[in-house]
Formats: sequence, C-alpha cells, structure tokens
Amino acid sequence: MLTQLAARDGDPGLPVCINPACFRWGTSVSEFLTATRNAGFERVEVSIQQILALAEALGGLDAVATRIADLGVRVEAFSGLIPAGPVLPAPLLVEQAAWSTAEASMDERLTAAAALGCTRAAIVCNPRTDLSPADAVLTAVERLGLLADRAETYGVRLAVEFIGLHAGLPATLDGTHPFVRDLAGLVGLLDQLRHPNVGLLLDTCHLFAAAVPEAEIRVLSPGSVEFVQVSDVPDGIDPAAMRDELRCPPGEGVLDLPGLLAVIADTGYSGPASIELFSPAVWSLDPAEAAHHLFAAGRHGLASTRAYSAGHTPMGGRS
Repeated sequence: MLTQLAARDGDPGLPVCINPACFRWGTSVSEFLTATRNAGFERVEVSIQQILALAEALGGLDAVATRIADLGVRVEAFSGLIPAGPVLPAPLLVEQAAWSTAEASMDERLTAAAALGCTRAAIVCNPRTDLSPADAVLTAVERLGLLADRAETYGVRLAVEFIGLHAGLPATLDGTHPFVRDLAGLVGLLDQLRHPNVGLLLDTCHLFAAAVPEAEIRVLSPGSVEFVQVSDVPDGIDPAAMRDELRCPPGEGVLDLPGLLAVIADTGYSGPASIELFSPAVWSLDPAEAAHHLFAAGRHGLASTRAYSAGHTPMGGRS
C-alpha cells in the first residue's frame, strides 16, 4: 500500500519534474501530459518516440507544441535519441546495426525536441558490455562525440547517466565486462571526451546503489551536472541489492533527498529534480491518481523544510 501524503507548501529547492516511466505501461503521452498538469506539474520529461507518434496523429510537430504550450507545460528532457522501439531508449553501447539505424534517423528526433523547446537529451551509459574494455571506451567516446555534435546544432545538450544497479539488469545493459558502474567511471569517460555539449545526469537511485560518497559529488566541476532524477529508497535495502522496482516516491524512504539536492545544487546545478520510478505500486494506479500522489510526494519529500533525525546523511546512512 502506498503511504498517503498531503501536499504542503514546503520549498522543494529545485523545480519538480516528472518522468513518464512513473506511469503504467500503455499510458499515452496525451494522458501523461494531461494527468501530470492537472495534478500540478509544470515540467515533464518525454519519450521522443511518443512525441513523434502524437505529431503524426495531430498533423505535425507544431500541433504538439501548441498543445503542450496550451497546457502550460515545459519539456525539460527527452529520452530516445537512441531509440529502442516506440517508447523506450536504447543504451549508448547498443549493437552496431541498431546504432547505425539510430544515427540515420537522429535528425528527426532532434527536430522534434527543438520544436518543443527541449534542450536536454538523456543518454544511458552501459554498466556492463560484451565489448572489450578498450573497445568500449573507444566506441563510447566516438558515439558521444557524434551525438553531442549533432545535438548541438539543434540547441540540445546531452545528459549522460551511469547505472549503479548491480541486481536485475536487463539484457541490454548486461555483459561480460564491467564498463561505467559509478560516478567516478562516468566522470572519467567524459573527461576523455572533453566535449562542452555533454554533462552528467545524476539519478539518486544509482548514486545510492553505487554507494557514491557525498564528497565525490561535492568536488564535481562547476556546471558539470546537466540533469537530476530522483526517487527514494526503502528502509533496509543494501545498495548492492537495490533494484529499479524498489524505488519509491520521495519522502517514502530513507534518503535525505533535500540534503542530497542541496549538495548537487552547490555544484552550480539549478535545473529540475525529475521524479523517476519503476514502481509496481504506482503503476497500479490510474494516471490521474498516480500523478496526484507523486505531486504530493514531490512537494513533501523534496521540501527543504522536511525534518530528519539527528545524524542522518543525504545517502541514507548515519554521520
């Protein structure tokens, strides 16, 4: 059963955003936009494949942009620059045939993002791969460079995410060799790339699962964080056992999310904190109910006025 939260006027610190993965499979982008706006969200992430499908149904991207503007919603980031079917994104080290297909059709998706005024593309970096370590680095740097160059012409920046989970990895993210498993690994990869149009996407679930120390976030280069996704973690979960489906809404777990977001903000980040869940409990709700629950969770669980026990640290440990 979901904990019932009441909306309150605490300051969430960073603007609150919502990711469509929070909603049950089959929720259309129109349902998602309407439900989240009616609940109070003004900022969203989208699947760019769903936006293109909606554009086809409505007669063009201008119609989609008008609908979103009429709702008063701002699209903060999109997934699917490297697509995996009609909704989901593929990771950076997707097989070469899929990469070639994605590269050939990339301009269509970037055009759609630009039409919405969206300036961030989320890219998932593989935690494991069947490529050799040397080939993985070369391929990742080459592909990120190409993506960054192409996106820059549309006014879009890359926000690259590491996957800190050890358990429950899908086949597309698994492999025989470890690749980028934590924040240090991602920073090291982007240091090799050295492209000004690429930044970090920090996800609180992956920070927890990879046991990233707070000090490691504090020393990030100013302006290096491009986007932030948030979820809470249930009590009693070992980082190595964390799985996507265990994510819970802000305020329903043990992470000091306001404290963690304050640490990230100290690096110069002022963008949104986007709620991203893969929760069967939330998926069981209809989109309108889920949106209202998550808006209340964001107002409560991300508020800087939330009280924590003495000695509580942002990553859920004890000082």
